[in-house]
Formats: sequence, C-alpha cells, structure tokens
Amino acid sequence: MHLKQLFVSFALVAFTPGPALAGGPLRLTPADLGVGPKKLAPLSVLRHKAKLRRLKKGDPRRAALLYELAQHRQAGGGAIEAERLYRELLNEPGDEKKIYLDTVHFNLALLSMGQQPKVARSLLAELIRQRPRSRYIPFTFLLFGEHYLRQGEHKTASRLFEKAATFDESPAGRYARYLQGWCAQKRGDHRGALELYFSCLRPSTKSFAALPRGAQKRLLAATRAGMVEAFAEVGSAQKARPFFVRAAGRQAAVRMLEQLAAVYDHRNLAARAAQVRKEARVLQGVP
Repeated sequence: MHLKQLFVSFALVAFTPGPALAGGPLRLTPADLGVGPKKLAPLSVLRHKAKLRRLKKGDPRRAALLYELAQHRQAGGGAIEAERLYRELLNEPGDEKKIYLDTVHFNLALLSMGQQPKVARSLLAELIRQRPRSRYIPFTFLLFGEHYLRQGEHKTASRLFEKAATFDESPAGRYARYLQGWCAQKRGDHRGALELYFSCLRPSTKSFAALPRGAQKRLLAATRAGMVEAFAEVGSAQKARPFFVRAAGRQAAVRMLEQLAAVYDHRNLAARAAQVRKEARVLQGVP
C-alpha cells in the first residue's frame, strides 16, 4: 500500500495495555513519551484568564496565554474547552502563534480522535505534508501504525513503525522499534523479532535517552518480555543465559531466565524449565 493511501482509510483507536503477546503490545501514549500537554498551577490559571480579558484581539501577548490555557485544559481532560482555545489561537492575527502551530495541530488531532477521526486524519496528514521537520512527525507515524496493528494488518503497521523508528533522536524511535518487533512476532517471524528486541535493549541510543524515566522502565520490561516469548519459540535452553546476558545484562538476565522457565512450565517442557532455572542460579552465584 502506498504511503499516501494510509491517510485515506482509517479511524484512530486506542490500544489495550499489556506487554504479553496475547494481550497486545505495551501502550505508551504521546503523554507517556514526553509530548503531552502541561498543566498550570491554579493561581496561574486565574492570572492567565484575567490577562486575556484585558488584552484585545491581536495583542501579541495573547498567543502564549491561549496556548498555555489550552494545554492546561487538555491535560485536565477538558477536551471541548481545550479545542476551543486552540482554535482561538489559530485565528489570532500576527506571527506570534507560529511557534505553537506544530503542537496545536498535533493536539487538535489527538482531541479529535474519538469523535471526529476524519478531522484527526486531515490534521495529521497536513502536519506531515507541511511540517516534515516537526518533532511530532514520528508520533504521527506511530498513530497511523497503531491503527493498522489493531486491525491485524501487521505488515502495514510494521512499515509505519519502521518509518517512525528512523527518527533517532525522538522518544518515539525506540518505542516504534519495539512495536516493529511485536509485529514480527505476531506474524511468526520470531528470529526477526529477536533482532528488533535486541536493538531495543541497547541503552546508548538518543531515542532511549529522550524517553521519560517511567516510560524507559515500562519499555524495557515489555521488550524483555517480548524477547523471552520469541526466544521460547526459536532458541535453545542451553543458549538462553549467554543470549540474555548479552542482550540485557546479568541482573535483567536472571529475571528473563525465570520468565522463560515459566513459559516452558506452561508448555509442559519440564526439562527445559529446569535447565534455565539452573542457569539463573549460576548467574546469581547460587549452587
């Protein structure tokens, strides 16, 4: 499917959280990835409103006030009021609003997802066409990819996640690579999934460093869980310890070996389970 066609036929839908393959991939929202709206202190809200009442339309100071109030309303769940404020900002004369345009278009798309998917689609496609250097572009590809993932179109979803993953300095990049691995695993390409998960566990990438700490922990846990599931399909118990140590380090490898043993137990593979539990004890220095 041509990339342009991807903007024509979809409705944006949220995912059910859960790192296990059967329950769906880990769900990180734009806010989890560090691009969510920011709340104001209660006193600041009152001050902003008072200033807006005093300033006439066209005053260059109005842009920042409208933007910050819209962010506050969106963060607090006030979608209707946030959308009104964002659109009022777009209608302001002057150039002061230009620095907010990327964020406004992206957040208007997020606010429109549930009730007005066509509006969301139009805003996101416009953002890609007109602002190709915007920091929100990788998140836009993520949103499109998540839709196709939910629809079971894993190949198309993987292409979009691959596109998002090319943005090396964006916090969306590492998350997109994890979703690529999940797609590969769902398609039965467990070796390909292992390679993608392995690349996700590299700690030195700019994309990972850009993630908020909470998202880093959740993404690492989900990636390790996916790696364990994929390894159970194509790996051998004897090779599990060196592979997990190389991928995730000694401390994390212990937990991954325990998870692998649980998978083997569930499949009635008692000898393999005993083998990897023994390897876990070796890592812990326990006889």
